Amino acid sequence: MPLAAFLTLFLLFAGAAPLAAQTEGEAQTPAAGDGEEAPPTTRGQQLLGCAKGEDPETVIADCTALIEEAAAEGDTLAVIYLNRANALDRLGKGDEALKDYAEAIKLSPENASIYYNRAIAYEHMGKAEEALADYGEAIELDPKYEEAYVNRGVLLNRLGEHQWAVEDFDEAAKLVPNAFLVYVNRGNAYEAMGDREKALQDYDQAVRLAPKSAGVYYSRGVLLMQMNQPQKALTDLNTALGIKPDFTAAKLARGILTFETGDRAGSAGDFEAVLEQEPKNRIALSALGNIAMNGKDWSKAVGYLDRLIAMAPDDGAAYNDRAWSYFNMGELAKASPDAEKALQLSPGTGNIHDTMGWILCREDKPEEAQARFDEALELGAPDAKAYQERLKAAGYYKGAIDGAFGRGSKAALSDWIADGCPETEPAG
Repeated sequence: MPLAAFLTLFLLFAGAAPLAAQTEGEAQTPAAGDGEEAPPTTRGQQLLGCAKGEDPETVIADCTALIEEAAAEGDTLAVIYLNRANALDRLGKGDEALKDYAEAIKLSPENASIYYNRAIAYEHMGKAEEALADYGEAIELDPKYEEAYVNRGVLLNRLGEHQWAVEDFDEAAKLVPNAFLVYVNRGNAYEAMGDREKALQDYDQAVRLAPKSAGVYYSRGVLLMQMNQPQKALTDLNTALGIKPDFTAAKLARGILTFETGDRAGSAGDFEAVLEQEPKNRIALSALGNIAMNGKDWSKAVGYLDRLIAMAPDDGAAYNDRAWSYFNMGELAKASPDAEKALQLSPGTGNIHDTMGWILCREDKPEEAQARFDEALELGAPDAKAYQERLKAAGYYKGAIDGAFGRGSKAALSDWIADGCPETEPAG
């Protein structure tokens, strides 16, 4: 599989770059109330637990106690509801959290932080439109709310609204010009828009601001891979892994890069390391299967492909690769059903028809084999030149390798099939 194919999968599953974390606003400490004496120890512990507790269950218990004891009112009570809502959200109890955010807003409708935190909860619940509305309300109440601009920009970028995302990141950059994550996220947006030069400028700025951030080097490294600058990309990915050795996405990206540049042993090492951290990583399994196939270690390839198919039973390419591996092991009885399954899943993929053609040829079914090879040629994978090279290597074609699959090429193909497809190395 070429770099472009692996990179497409990588960007699909891993994302081109890390996004800013959707952090809640800092927990706020409820005031004891003007003129009141210092609270008793228990009350003080509850106030502290509600505001600063690390365990969400503890936060909920302490905030609930304060609410039930009517220990506060107004803005202070709003903060207690806010903190409990955040804790509920952390536990995945979104509906309960929304009730507390609503109570907090009733008590303190001008508190931008409540809307900001509710927006994050809405995102966790998959309610993007509601989240956008609340981020907008937070910004309306506090036009200098940098975190709200960043989080809204990240969400917009994810929704495909890249230009609007850039505008939010522009505002954030004006407010906090030295916040490197603003530049990373704006770089993501530019990258999604296809403006790689502007993306690179933003990643460069992020590196200057955060030279010890593994994620920044990773982001720039992935972009440089897409810009076909492998040596610079490798330098950035190595730097990212030097800072953070267990950075799985960076190992995966480096594995893809070194695979394409010919360092199969190095790429295999990275992919194996990825599987140690993520045993079900489809990209690593697919790549290792591909490496084993390139090395003609067919049984090892089957092992990786077994694992991949168990995870992704609708992956036509994986069935095709396993069919080809079984074919080369001489196990036609296993190759044939895998090829049939691959055709069922991906009927428009030429390479699968080609694999089926080889199998049918060896099963002494020349007419069916001819139909499959013709279909593969029609689909262009392998292309006509590849077939001419295959036939020439087998001694059946004497003409030019020009991709013009005319009478001579077609006659050579028919003769080759009639003779049982003598052993030769298929292109691709």
